[in-house]
Amino acid sequence: MGRDPQAAGARFERRIASDLRTALGEGWTVTRNQTNRQKGQQPGVAGEFAIDGPSPFPWCIECKDGGGFRVEHLFGRPAPGPLATTSSREGYCAQAIRQAATVGRRPLLVVREPGARLVFAMELAGSAVQPPGAVVRVDGELWGVSRWDDFTDVLAAVRGQNFG
Repeated sequence: MGRDPQAAGARFERRIASDLRTALGEGWTVTRNQTNRQKGQQPGVAGEFAIDGPSPFPWCIECKDGGGFRVEHLFGRPAPGPLATTSSREGYCAQAIRQAATVGRRPLLVVREPGARLVFAMELAGSAVQPPGAVVRVDGELWGVSRWDDFTDVLAAVRGQNFG
């Protein structure tokens, strides 16, 4: 029996939501947005999650589980694969930027290879919360890349503070 991409994507989003709840702690709520609300169709709502807490959450999160993504894409010059935009499709990074712009937040792209355990967080370079990692250029923008576990560790360390 083959892999059901929709079911796998939903499981991945639930895992990321659980990780966020743990990292952010008490006083924060993380709710998965319905698919028809993820693209900014409703005012103030975009991305995979609605995240509310004692201070504004600065990111609009887009999750991608598979879809042709491979870890090697993080090391290509320029970044190949689904991260980058081509003449026939919008890349993952461009989608994350577009959705984040609709709600005035910073884009955060969370990606993994199909069925892999290792997950990566990608955000535009220069964030005050970004843990050390690699930098990749996608569609002319520099993105900081770190392991998801490292990102959530830093998030947990600053929870309850203003994300700046």
